[in-house]
Amino acid sequence: MNSVFLVEEMKVGLAVKLADADDFVSAIELEERVTELMNSNKGEAVRERAKAFQGFDLLRRELLGFLMAADFEMQRAKMQRKNQNF
Repeated sequence: MNSVFLVEEMKVGLAVKLADADDFVSAIELEERVTELMNSNKGEAVRERAKAFQGFDLLRRELLGFLMAADFEMQRAKMQRKNQNF
């Protein structure tokens, strides 16, 4: 994912201004964004959205694991039936 998507679409980050054409961020800019993230209403909203997405990710992983296990069991049962028919 790129920063534009995370900041503008998902709203789980804060944009930083690049200091120069080499894509570096100044220490002052970084300090200001960290302070904004930790001490502002906007930062609190970003943190809450990130927590919500983290919960969705955990649920997604559990569901994916369940589906993979179910698929494995279905494939195993299919192979057993196939072997019994020979």
